Amino acid sequence: GQAEPDAQEEFESIISRLCNIRAAGTWDGDRYLVIHDFPSFVDAQATVDATYKNSAQWCKLSIQAAASMAQFSTDRTISEYAKVIWGVEPARREVDEQAMSARKMAGKDKATIAKEAQEEASNKQAAAEAAAKEATKLEAAAKEAAKDAATKEAAAKEATKQAAEKEAAAKAAAKEAATKEAASKEATKAATSKDAAAKKAAKEATAKEASAKEAAARAEKAKEAAEKEAAEA
Repeated sequence: GQAEPDAQEEFESIISRLCNIRAAGTWDGDRYLVIHDFPSFVDAQATVDATYKNSAQWCKLSIQAAASMAQFSTDRTISEYAKVIWGVEPARREVDEQAMSARKMAGKDKATIAKEAQEEASNKQAAAEAAAKEATKLEAAAKEAAKDAATKEAAAKEATKQAAEKEAAAKAAAKEAATKEAASKEATKAATSKDAAAKKAAKEATAKEASAKEAAARAEKAKEAAEKEAAEA
C-alpha cells in the first residue's frame, strides 16, 4: 500500500543517502557501507523464509537459539550494567499480597476459592519441606566439607611439623659437619706444625752430626800430627 507522506519522504531520504555513491563512507552517504552488505542480508532473509516453512526444523532451531542466548539475555545485560557501570544493587519490588489474592478470587465461588487455597497451602508446605530437605543436604555437605578441611589442615600442620624437624636435623648435621671440619683443619694445622718441628729437629741433628764429624776429623788430624811429632823426636 501507499506509505504515509512523512514516512515516504523519510524513506526516500534514507534511500537517497544510501545510494549516494560519491559520498559513500562519509556522514553524507552510506557511512557504514550498508549497501555493500544488503545482498547478503537478502540471502539470509530468504534462508529464514525457507526455514520457516519447515515447522519442525523452525521449532528445533528456535529452542536451540533460546537455550544458547543466556549470555546475551537482557537480564544479564542489565545486571552487568547495574553492577559494573552504575554501581547499584537490585531493589526487591514489594508485592501486595492482599491485592493479588483479591484478583485471584475475583469471580470465583467459595468452594473454588477454598480448593485453590488448600492447593496453595499444600504447595507451600511441599516447597517448605523440599527447602528443608535441601537445607539439610547443604548442611550435611557443609559439615563434610568442614571435616575434610579440618583433615587437610591437620595433614598440612603435620607436614609443616615434619618439614621443621627435617630442617632442624639438617641444621644440626650442618653444624656437626662444620665442627668436624674445624677440628680437621685444627688437626691438619697441628700436624703441619709438628712436621715443621720434626724437619727443623732433623736439620739441627744433621748440622750437629756434621759438626761432630768435623770435630772428629780435626781431632784425628791433631792426633796424627802429635804422633808424627813424637816419632820425629
